[in-house]
Amino acid sequence: MSALDKLTEELRQKAAERFISVETFPGTALRDSITIALCEDDHFRDGFLRHYLSAFYALEHGTPSDKEKRHLVLGFDCEFSRHGVVELIQFSTNHLIVLVQVGLLGTVPEEVIELLEDDQVILSGVGCINDSFFIQQSFPQLMIRPRSFFEISNVTWSNAISKALDLNQLSDLILGVEKSELKKKSADPWKARFMDKGNIEYAARDAWLGYNLCRKLYLTLTAQNKSSKKKESLYEWSAARIATVEQNKKTRAESIERAAMEAEAEREQLGRIDASSINPAAESVDDVIEQMRKRAATTTEDDKDKKKKKENEE
Repeated sequence: MSALDKLTEELRQKAAERFISVETFPGTALRDSITIALCEDDHFRDGFLRHYLSAFYALEHGTPSDKEKRHLVLGFDCEFSRHGVVELIQFSTNHLIVLVQVGLLGTVPEEVIELLEDDQVILSGVGCINDSFFIQQSFPQLMIRPRSFFEISNVTWSNAISKALDLNQLSDLILGVEKSELKKKSADPWKARFMDKGNIEYAARDAWLGYNLCRKLYLTLTAQNKSSKKKESLYEWSAARIATVEQNKKTRAESIERAAMEAEAEREQLGRIDASSINPAAESVDDVIEQMRKRAATTTEDDKDKKKKKENEE
């Protein structure tokens, strides 16, 4: 029996002791995975959630050191009530998917909050940053401050892989996996004490796709990067991509602010120029300044024409 099989069997036994729902999905993309649904306070005793997510991740990536075990990249997703309230939070490695029924619990367990706020845990998905905002809005009293999110569409867009922003399209394009259909049997299926197996598969697959899309991009893009001397781990690569996105946002914000300041200074120097005449599509400082100068030249010519006309009239 492999180490992964032993860990899976251990999890099954521990789940049975705590009356945790366990599901498998033979014949699907999730056939090698096990899904557990956590919906009672007892399920979060003794660090149960973090322990097994870390254990499965470490085995899958061959990262035995304590330091590396703290570094996780997890698939992440949320499901909502018809009123837009978060009722289910999902986390995934390749072989373990965890569904946390926060709607049924009426709160977000401390162990889940720790995962969301841990800067050594990267949560990957499509629309995952928006999901984090919805968690904050759904449970404002908890003052949750999610930290590290790997937005799949940022990477596919910046690497000219796809401009799609939809999980279905990206999964089909990159993994060749289609998303399952939601099989609602009630208005809010995520608060059911025993969720329908079809809905469990739907929710589990969303998180599993978030993880596997990130992993596939990592394998593909690092293989293409021949200049790299050191092989980065999935965590290191994901963290670097997040840092790049944040730096690009910061640089663009600074550029826009600088452009606005320089344009204002130029406007004051050039005189009577209507700021509304500047094309809002301008993307750089040079574009703004060039428009200002053209406008100034036009204004100067108009003034000359008016002066000449006045002289002729006199």
